[in-house]
Amino acid sequence: MDTLLSKQKAVSVSGKMVRWGYALRFEQLPGEVQHESRRALVDAVGCAIGGYGCDAHLIAQRVLRKLGGNAEATVIGGGAKTSVMNAAVLNGIMLRYLDYNDIYVVPVGKMVAGGHLGEVIPGALAIAEHRNIPGKELLATIVAGYELSARMLHACKEIPFANRGWNTDSRGAVVMPILAGRLLGLTEEQAVNAVGISASTGMILGILDTDEEANTLAKNFRFPSATHRALFSAYLAEEGFTGPERVLEGQRGFVEAVFQGDYQLDTLSAEGRPLHILANRYKPFAAESTAHGHLSATLHLVKEHDLKPADIESVTVRAGSRAIAHTGDAAKRHPMDKETADHSSWYLTAVAIMDREVSPRQYARERYSDPAVEALMARITLEVANEYDRQPMAGGVVIRTRSGATLKHEVLHPKGTRENRMSDADINDKFRDMAKVHMSDARIDRLLEALWKADQLEDMAALAPLLAFS
Repeated sequence: MDTLLSKQKAVSVSGKMVRWGYALRFEQLPGEVQHESRRALVDAVGCAIGGYGCDAHLIAQRVLRKLGGNAEATVIGGGAKTSVMNAAVLNGIMLRYLDYNDIYVVPVGKMVAGGHLGEVIPGALAIAEHRNIPGKELLATIVAGYELSARMLHACKEIPFANRGWNTDSRGAVVMPILAGRLLGLTEEQAVNAVGISASTGMILGILDTDEEANTLAKNFRFPSATHRALFSAYLAEEGFTGPERVLEGQRGFVEAVFQGDYQLDTLSAEGRPLHILANRYKPFAAESTAHGHLSATLHLVKEHDLKPADIESVTVRAGSRAIAHTGDAAKRHPMDKETADHSSWYLTAVAIMDREVSPRQYARERYSDPAVEALMARITLEVANEYDRQPMAGGVVIRTRSGATLKHEVLHPKGTRENRMSDADINDKFRDMAKVHMSDARIDRLLEALWKADQLEDMAALAPLLAFS
């Protein structure tokens, strides 16, 4: 009989996750996993630099300056030091803003789940700087964060977070306290309490990224808010505050309340090597990931045939049902802000044709009301192609020209997918493209060298001066 006493004696699922996350050592990781952790760090810092000065960052910065905080960790860009919690939030908002950060995708039943696993990095980096953590320990913690985050997606049986009304960034309420506990030196018991405090109070609603709703700046605060709560929970647990140990498997806990029991808890606490980071995908376009296939196809035809907007009679974008539902609903038809534009296949296709790229440069505010963009969007039609449903980043396009030609192309594995990976050089080029707005080439070189050699740093605080450029 499963008595209360036996439940108390058994190691909880969060306890097993903590034990696994704490045991990971950089030196014991396969070489390819070590290297991937460096790639993830470079891409995340680059995306945060790219988001520097955005409206979401500036608003949050004004608020946090009013609230104040001890000088513990560096805010990327300005170089000011603030509390670990504040730095994690600000850097996290900048990282997320461009929708340029990495993506992890996994089939769930007949659906697909995805998440931006690199969002664990700003919180880990802030603690590592404050506590003078070696680079190897930071990278091992990042690998643990990717693995535990991916497991939370893989554990969905038939219906993922989003289709149950919750955003997948809710995973941060479980994963981030474990990473914080590891870097802060919490005991396993304290870390389990931190998970209990954070997860029992920190689920995120699906309305922050859903079909038929316009996106808002709050999209950029989803995971940073989870990180903030997780760090606060870790500090509370360090001082003796307690939380439900069985927050995942217990009565009215995570599995019962969020998934109605349809969740594979064993996946979260399984032993085994942390290899999920190797399936991580990096983005070559600053856009919703399900649009990458048809954007790649569009750019291929435009460049191959030297097409100008005036040459085009009509464009038919073909993508999977998830992509069309997510980037082709009425709320995305006439985007008037960055959060909606980067999820609008109409807008993304139009600027790809006009500018022959989809980078941060395509999101200047005046573009949203540009008559030329509107005129081209009016000639674009979106079409569901169910054959792409199991390949969520695949897509195609049919362009009919005013000279009577019909041009077709499809891309099953756009750049950045596991079948068509971005190289280290690609990631460096992406980093440089974002950083050159703020930094000299020489300074970019020094920062990139430090990031790629992070495992050789004895103290991650040594990286801080290179992150300040304004």
